[in-house]
Amino acid sequence: MEELQTVRAVYLIPFIEILRGLGAPVERELENARLPVNIEEHPEDRISNVLVSRFCERIELKEGLEDLGWLGSSHYSFSSLSQSMQAALRSRPTVKSRLQRLAYLARLESSDAIVVIVQSGASIEIYCDRAKPEEVRG
Repeated sequence: MEELQTVRAVYLIPFIEILRGLGAPVERELENARLPVNIEEHPEDRISNVLVSRFCERIELKEGLEDLGWLGSSHYSFSSLSQSMQAALRSRPTVKSRLQRLAYLARLESSDAIVVIVQSGASIEIYCDRAKPEEVRG
């Protein structure tokens, strides 16, 4: 049995706020996407990554947006992380050890998250991606 890829609902909220600001029919589109219409009331709920991806893809096309992903993700911050993730990171003494812990625990936030840290001398690069479900085109 294939594992259902999920994400904390809080990660969809910035997208919803942007779309509302543009006057998009968010509730109707959430309903059509089989996502909870009251998602902002339950930010810790786990929701399907496939349904979220389809929702964003569909509404981006309908609204003529090309940069919804960038706009939405630019609203993420440390406070977007779950309380348990924040505590796990705060307990680390250095920025490097916090980044390593984030990479290790990233799947707690999104089950298909991929975070890789590459150190080259005094520099550290962080790559964040996700394992794209086969049923999502973009």
